[in-house]
Amino acid sequence: MTKSQQMSLFGTGFPTADDYSRIPDVKNVKGVFADNAAFVGEVREYFSKHKAEKDFVLFAYHKHFDVPADHFLLLETINLPNNDKGEIVRPVPIATQDEVHAVAWYVDGQQLKPYKFAKGRAVDLTAHTAVLEGFVKLVNDAGLANKFAIKLPNVSPHVSMAEVELPEYGATYLFPSKYIDGTDETVTGPVASQPLYECAEGETHTKTTKGTHRVFVKKHGGDLPFVDAAFNALESRGARLIAVV
Repeated sequence: MTKSQQMSLFGTGFPTADDYSRIPDVKNVKGVFADNAAFVGEVREYFSKHKAEKDFVLFAYHKHFDVPADHFLLLETINLPNNDKGEIVRPVPIATQDEVHAVAWYVDGQQLKPYKFAKGRAVDLTAHTAVLEGFVKLVNDAGLANKFAIKLPNVSPHVSMAEVELPEYGATYLFPSKYIDGTDETVTGPVASQPLYECAEGETHTKTTKGTHRVFVKKHGGDLPFVDAAFNALESRGARLIAVV
């Protein structure tokens, strides 16, 4: 696969605020995997056939908050106690960032357009270009470009994760779901009984109530696990968290 062919498949640049505004809200994705089980199974078989089942994750195309103009969604990995890892996804100004690469894409026509990014050099996807072109065709043939997207595996692909909204930051916090219970769940990734790839478990979105994350009952007690430590870790790396109004 030539470099020009790869470039024609992958869109470049950052999405605009209008692009982000068109992403379906998370409250509208409940049941998307169950409602499109045949398509999900077809994608699973397709990636397995091409030995790419551990390289990509199919997930519900959704957003939690609107993204301000001249910002983009940045994913940052957080080290947690007990060798656990988490992720924070938040909007940051485009002008403040140096080198970032895409980690999640949506289907737009014949292209995969990036809409979530991480720091560092891009992962070389050249070897997967033909497979991803086939994925784009599957999505378009099924008419599900507004329902499903694709991403690189999260920091703990073999661990069940919970994602919590933090409205005061316009951010989401992903961490091992063993630390939380008493939640409302919306499945935004493959469920554990039918993983996209072997051993992957469900990623769930944990809804906030009363406008704060402090209402949850945690199995291990205390506030939302390690959220202050996570934010402090970002602050110490010079990544200031700014509330989005």
